[in-house]
Amino acid sequence: MKSPSFFSMPWDTVVFLTITTVGFGFSLQQLRHPHMSHALQLPFTQMDESSEVGVGSDSRGIFDLGCLDRLNGRDRLTNPESTIRLRGKLCRLNTKAMHNFDGVTVKNLTNGFESTIFFRGFDSTFVTDYLVLVPGRNLIQLEWKDTPSAEARTYIAEVLQK
Repeated sequence: MKSPSFFSMPWDTVVFLTITTVGFGFSLQQLRHPHMSHALQLPFTQMDESSEVGVGSDSRGIFDLGCLDRLNGRDRLTNPESTIRLRGKLCRLNTKAMHNFDGVTVKNLTNGFESTIFFRGFDSTFVTDYLVLVPGRNLIQLEWKDTPSAEARTYIAEVLQK
């Protein structure tokens, strides 16, 4: 049996070609969805309809903010861990509107740590990675724009890390 031709290539050439091919694939994805370039699109558990309003936590330590469009004022949360994950939904944005969505940022204003946002395709539901907290009071700011020309909307949650 004859071995494939890439076995006769130097190992560093094989590694270079592999990395280049993967990078090219990601570049093509960014060209298809440039407005989602700052967000990783990975699968996660979908919120159920009963959790659309109000703040709650599940067994995995993810705080569910519900519909960001419906939140008023400032919520206060207590978290015993040194990190927190947030989940929310931009309820006003349907699948078609998500094509023009300009993005959401989540930042801990207390320590400057910015979280990564995970979307599932053009669904307006998102979850963050682990946002680092400092002991005591943390102000977590969520900021988003429905379209590039729209005014930025902001929501702030106060998280007490014990």
